[in-house]
Parts: sequence; structure tokens; C-alpha cells
Amino acid sequence: MGFMPELLRTVARAVWADGGQRVARRNAWSAMVADSKRARERAEAAEMMAAAMVAISPSPLSFDVEAGLSGQQAVGS
Repeated sequence: MGFMPELLRTVARAVWADGGQRVARRNAWSAMVADSKRARERAEAAEMMAAAMVAISPSPLSFDVEAGLSGQQAVGS
């Protein structure tokens, strides 16, 4: 085999190998960014769920204007 075809083959391998590595790194970076975004969204959703649960859960002591605190009778009753 001659010098030129061997040179072209070597150059092509070097370029493609490097290009493949760049693509792999770019894909890995994209995956990491997507994972981080999903983690932030999960944390946000968990915070929103916790806040919603607090908002809808009944208070241990509800206040009634007529009777005062629940379980206590109004003065003079």
C-alpha cells in the first residue's frame, strides 16, 4: 500500500475518533443537564406538595368566634 492512502486512513481515523469523542462528551453533558433539570423539578414539586398538604390539613386547634378555642365552652355558658 502506498504512502498517500495510509496517510489518508490515519488522518481519517484521527478526525473521526476525535469527533466521536466530542459527540460522546456533548451527549454526556446534555444528559447531565437534563438530569439536573429533572432533579430541580422534582424538588420543586415536592415543595409544592408539602405546601399544599399544610394548606389543606386541618389545624389542631380551630378557632370559633362564639366558643373560643375548640373544646372549650364560652364564658357564661
